[in-house]
Amino acid sequence: MFSSKYVLILFFSLFSNSLLSQVSELNRFWVNSDVGCNPFEVKIIKENVGPNVSVIQYDFEYSRTTGIFSPSSSKSFKYKSPGNYTVAQAINQDGIEKIDLIDINVYEPKKIDVNIYNCSYNELQINIEDEYYDIYNLYFKNNKDPNPPYIQFQELAKGENSVNYSSFLLPGNKLEGYIIGGFIISDGGKNFDGCYQYPINLVAIEEENETKIDSIKLSDDILEINLYYNPQKSSNYNIIVDGKIDSSYLTSPTINTGDEVINISNNFNFKCLELEKIDYCNSSSIKDDICLIYLNNITEVNGHLLEWNYDMDFDSLLIYKNEKLINSFIEKSYNMLDNQEIISGENYCYLIKGFINGKVSISNNKCINANKNYNPLPIPNAFTPNSDGLNDYFLPIKKEVEDYKMYIFNRFGELVFVSGDIKVGWDGNYKNKIIQDTYFYKIEFNKNGKLITQTGKFVLIK
Repeated sequence: MFSSKYVLILFFSLFSNSLLSQVSELNRFWVNSDVGCNPFEVKIIKENVGPNVSVIQYDFEYSRTTGIFSPSSSKSFKYKSPGNYTVAQAINQDGIEKIDLIDINVYEPKKIDVNIYNCSYNELQINIEDEYYDIYNLYFKNNKDPNPPYIQFQELAKGENSVNYSSFLLPGNKLEGYIIGGFIISDGGKNFDGCYQYPINLVAIEEENETKIDSIKLSDDILEINLYYNPQKSSNYNIIVDGKIDSSYLTSPTINTGDEVINISNNFNFKCLELEKIDYCNSSSIKDDICLIYLNNITEVNGHLLEWNYDMDFDSLLIYKNEKLINSFIEKSYNMLDNQEIISGENYCYLIKGFINGKVSISNNKCINANKNYNPLPIPNAFTPNSDGLNDYFLPIKKEVEDYKMYIFNRFGELVFVSGDIKVGWDGNYKNKIIQDTYFYKIEFNKNGKLITQTGKFVLIK
């Protein structure tokens, strides 16, 4: 006699097969399913033939067109490619060969088109936008017993689905699971064999941190933008460029400490960017914004003209040349002339940093090759030798140069002073007199292997 436990197991097994099986055209055999995703294994699970049948054979790739039967040695077959197939059963009954058929549809396991939004209070919004599969099931990892490892939580409808995952949180407030697509088989059952599993791997949002941009950097060719920020784990963000959403994404549950960078194509000369952190479940968001700085430069008669444009009231703008700070602006500004420490033939690269509320916008790096000298040694255009400790000597700003010589002439061309040391300047005295007038200088020195001559004039003010 069977035990009640065995009867229950047997009943469940038969019931399960009836839910996932399909009968042939003449009802002589059943397969586990007539639809699935490759690699998809079809098995003969039941046969219904008379007692006088002497031979039963199967062809899993039978052609209805040719009618050629190629018997298999097995009662199962794995389809490795998507397509439409026919399983044929050939029996010999009373000396007559008879054929029964069933069609099999094998689909490619395509990725599911789904958007997952992680929200506060352990909620998910799952938007199924997919039209490929017939049905979708949501599974979460079992946090109470490893057998089974995953538990079906619910069937998902196409469109919006709201889910609370509080009871499935793993240590560290982690959530693991997947969404699987499947198909409805001919008898109304459901089959998910071999179909795509969309992974879910995130952590619960513990608190609403402020969304904060650290910096934005325009590439030198202005075709790309790098956005640096500190994201919150497993959170949904929108990148909004000039008022339009450029991209949306869910951050990783294992973000390392430090800035994350997002690369954005800049095909249309974008101006400003917003970073939006969204809680879709309660329709709330937090935003931070910053604007780009575009830099250009040209050579003019008096130096290198820098021009820039931007759409934000920065707290300050800092101008750099070859990574050295050369100027700063507090008020809104759009250009400046650089005519200091420029040597013909040398390459000079400029960029601008705009600061606002702890954020920085970094312009493209714009380089220019100097075609003439512009004050290779910075030097004043006037000095006051009055012994007050301010501008008492005429001399250039001290720089690292070699073979330095400075000559000073009065308006009559007389040589009034010579120095071979960049640290030693003229005190205005010539023939024991200090005469207020305009003077001329000639400076020669060697820098970076180049012999440079610099000339100009200045005013002595008593």
